[in-house]
Amino acid sequence: MQHDNDASYPNMGRRLIEGFTSFKMPGTKDILSKAIALDGDNTTRVRAITRLVQNQSHLRLVGAHEGVENILDIRQLPEIFEKLLDFIKAHDHVHYETLVRQVDPGFEEEHPEVPTITERTIPLYNLSVSAGFGNPMDTYESSEPYTTTNQIADFAVKISGDSMEPQYSSGDIVLVKAQKTLENAQIGIVEVDGEVFCKKVITTGKTPLLISLNKDYPPHEVAESAHFNPMGIVISKE
Repeated sequence: MQHDNDASYPNMGRRLIEGFTSFKMPGTKDILSKAIALDGDNTTRVRAITRLVQNQSHLRLVGAHEGVENILDIRQLPEIFEKLLDFIKAHDHVHYETLVRQVDPGFEEEHPEVPTITERTIPLYNLSVSAGFGNPMDTYESSEPYTTTNQIADFAVKISGDSMEPQYSSGDIVLVKAQKTLENAQIGIVEVDGEVFCKKVITTGKTPLLISLNKDYPPHEVAESAHFNPMGIVISKE
């Protein structure tokens, strides 16, 4: 029989994966959308996450008159949690090792070796993507290699100007996952008529609205006739 104190475990798992996916992919997408973007849409890890988030989070005793189709069986949790941790390990090994050390004091004794951190080289665009008024694309071509341990970033850019402060300051390097669409209120790198911007993009109106985080800068509405080209979502700052 299920015990009352079992009820917290599904919610703990949901909060864990929600926090991790939000950290890896800031924005308004739901947990599953972010998990699929990171891992694909038909992996065992994503299927386990789906089972967790699409069922009722709180386990409880089920009355005789109630259906159980949407109640997560406590016996499924060990397998689901194993897949959740495997998902985190696959996409951020350092995050995973830190998490394990926090919950298992004996981990250091059992794993004395420091885990290997895989480094990747991605393009770093030296001409700073403007956080203000934009830079022409023809000056955005030259780049140099940039080394990072992030496993999903496709390129890096350097911010100039102060319009995205306090979150991004001039000289900051941000990592970007290339994609051709942005969800509402995501911060991304976009091209508008040959100029490149780093902005929060509001997509609820007739045309996109580019928002600066610094309140001293007014919003910029993209004209209907303009060529609007999302280049990627900002996923972290180095």
